[in-house]
Amino acid sequence: MVRLALILTALAAPLSAQSLDGRYYWPDMNPAQACDPQAYSDGAITIAGDQIEFVESRCSLTNPVSVRGMDGTYLYDAKCNGEGEAWTERMMVYPTFEGVAVLSRGWARTYIRCK
Repeated sequence: MVRLALILTALAAPLSAQSLDGRYYWPDMNPAQACDPQAYSDGAITIAGDQIEFVESRCSLTNPVSVRGMDGTYLYDAKCNGEGEAWTERMMVYPTFEGVAVLSRGWARTYIRCK
């Protein structure tokens, strides 16, 4: 029984994170341009599984830890690449009423889900 509980717990984090899959934009952006995957938009992000993609960088999100009392909120180890550089950092991702919030070292941003 304990083994089953551990397996279900391990599966729960990635499945919860996947519910955030989609494209998002900054609230002050034009949604038509920001949500067009073919258009260049520095105010849009895409979340797909354990990947989060910004305008010129992409991060793999690993080791999800749920945040107590905040359903759907996870703290990740992020391994990122962009503009010829590679780095690691901690990143928190959580659902909001309109989309998603992303917090990382020195910045926090909310995004609206593209329709």
